[in-house]
Amino acid sequence: MTISQDVLVQFSPNNAIIGVAGYFVAPEGTQHVIVGFRDGTLTEVYWKTGQGVHQDTLGNFANGVVGVGGYYNSKDGSQHAIIGTRTAQLIELYWKSGQGVHQDVLTTFTNGFNGIAAYYDPKDDSQHAIVGTTDGTLHEVYWKSGQGVHQDVLVSSIQIAGVGAYYVPSEDSQHAIYGTSSDELYEVYWKSGQGIHQDKLTQFSSNFTFGGVSAYFVPTEGSQHVIVGTNDNNVTEVYWKSGQGVHQDVLANFPAGVGAVGGYFVSGENTQHAICGNHDGKLVELYW
Repeated sequence: MTISQDVLVQFSPNNAIIGVAGYFVAPEGTQHVIVGFRDGTLTEVYWKTGQGVHQDTLGNFANGVVGVGGYYNSKDGSQHAIIGTRTAQLIELYWKSGQGVHQDVLTTFTNGFNGIAAYYDPKDDSQHAIVGTTDGTLHEVYWKSGQGVHQDVLVSSIQIAGVGAYYVPSEDSQHAIYGTSSDELYEVYWKSGQGIHQDKLTQFSSNFTFGGVSAYFVPTEGSQHVIVGTNDNNVTEVYWKSGQGVHQDVLANFPAGVGAVGGYFVSGENTQHAICGNHDGKLVELYW
């Protein structure tokens, strides 16, 4: 497997990248990365393969950004960023290409965040955020446009260190990935209205970076993937198919240090992408 690498943007190394989320917008053929910074700025970086990279500021949050999720809603053509703030608010930003950005507070937690991920479920037109909080709880927050916001506890009494999440359409199942403070990586999975299951995927030998877990599904292979950033400066891909063994490969090592990571699949090109927000301010795309 050959891994290609590009620097998308050089940001200031003095404004740490706290959160990264990526997704693909199939009708436009565009790739999008949502980047949250320590100073509370939320930026969208977007491009088409082989063309220039653009960026827009989506918002500025006086209470900071401490986690980022993002996804595309294929039903209404809207893009969504989910962020957490230092005051434990979970906020949704949403927009359509060329139109204004709107935002709503989804809910407020009583504990701080240590992981946020988000996805869209096209089968029932629902939106989902998976949230890890500092009291050791993994939450699912979910809603439909224009309707109320609900939340459930998925797992409790764990020391969370990063969160990823995705929907598997072939199984109609939802999946949350979390890292722990003891360097373990777990998968939690369920179907709507049914029980919650949990498996340990692997054990790392280095701590997860803040924002260093992201996950996605590859429909052409039926495989599930997690991108992991660790404090030994490695970016690792963990991948498996349901009921089969778990594999992992180191994709890259960044001597300057890895911060938050994102990951997604580009359907038109059958390529996988990992986005790395590094300590030197570089936003790097790995793809294969």
